[in-house]
Amino acid sequence: MHREIVPALYALRVRFRPAQLSDTAQRAFRLIHNDGTATAGDVRRYLGVDGTKRPDAADLALADLQRDMLIDRGPSSVPAGGIPYLSKEGFPYRAFEKAHSDLVRAARTMKVDEALESILRATGCFPAKRVISMFKLCLTREERDQISRGQRSRTTADSARV
Repeated sequence: MHREIVPALYALRVRFRPAQLSDTAQRAFRLIHNDGTATAGDVRRYLGVDGTKRPDAADLALADLQRDMLIDRGPSSVPAGGIPYLSKEGFPYRAFEKAHSDLVRAARTMKVDEALESILRATGCFPAKRVISMFKLCLTREERDQISRGQRSRTTADSARV
């Protein structure tokens, strides 16, 4: 996902967050938020499901948190020269709002129509069916219908031709 469209994606996605997370997801999020970062192994140990059959409660909680853009996964620090170090455990999970506060601030100032327009501009070269499939968790039924009928604004259609 390109960083330029993350505010739009965030603005559209947070409209559909559940009012209440599951107990397991809440506990996993609290660990990640309070510690700053955590690997999947850290979350498993914290939840007491280390060594259980996968997908385990930690896998499900982490998937829920990522789907709702509460956490993301990435290098905790990137060196000025070279490539980010990847430990044996992989990239840690981070609280999205802490790791990307600038993107969250930008998303909060964005109207739904502007966010949708941004996504449609970025995906102008894709068939409508593909766009709907990629962003189905971020769109209302009306927005999906609008896209499938090809009712993109003039700006979106013009940028898709460029």
